[in-house]
Amino acid sequence: MIKSSLSKEFDLTKINVFNGNVAQLYNLQLESFLSSEERQRASRFVDSLDRTTFVTARAYLKLILGSVLDIPVGKIHFEYGVHGKPVLKDHKCGFNVSHTNGFFTFVITNLGHVGIDIEYKQREIVWDKLMDLVFSDHEKLNFELVNKNEKNSTFLNCWTRKEAFFKAKGSGLSSPLKELSINVSLFSKPQIHSTAWCESEKEEWTLLDLSNNYYFGTIAVHSKVNRSEIRTIELESEMIF
Repeated sequence: MIKSSLSKEFDLTKINVFNGNVAQLYNLQLESFLSSEERQRASRFVDSLDRTTFVTARAYLKLILGSVLDIPVGKIHFEYGVHGKPVLKDHKCGFNVSHTNGFFTFVITNLGHVGIDIEYKQREIVWDKLMDLVFSDHEKLNFELVNKNEKNSTFLNCWTRKEAFFKAKGSGLSSPLKELSINVSLFSKPQIHSTAWCESEKEEWTLLDLSNNYYFGTIAVHSKVNRSEIRTIELESEMIF
């Protein structure tokens, strides 16, 4: 289902990031790649954009995984962790998906547990009511120094860094976000300063920035890697047949 020219580019020893825009990619054919359970899940979305985003992201994820692992799309069945993270049984290939306002992205790699999160830059957050839930004491002190006009963007950017990390660990929003301390500055390289539960864990993980003109984004990988390990592919409808 994926054109062979694209399949040859896959390298699971790299961090493969696939970006998509629902407005350019969605078509009714994609729903045929979803299981009956996935179609039922899609039908429960009230917002039509959320629904088409789920369908498009899930279909392309299954198509790419099928090509990478040489599995027919109809044979790809996800299992879910306690907190809902999808995995493929009997395959060590790590992957994760995120979407926001019609954009979606997913990552596939064999380098370790991986998480990804993106947030639309124009999203307005009531950040002053969320600070105590999200920020550590150290982060709150630094956030207070941020220019008022940049606080919304700074909060969203920090959120993606934390969410990507906890998604990689498989716990997502069930985790105590304020127990992970990161660098707050909007223009800084993402980095873990400390975790409340393990002093050495910060040395085991890498956070990588994925932000673009439309959204803030972060990848978290349970491995020491650098930006040269990222391979980015912009998804196009012509890639499938």
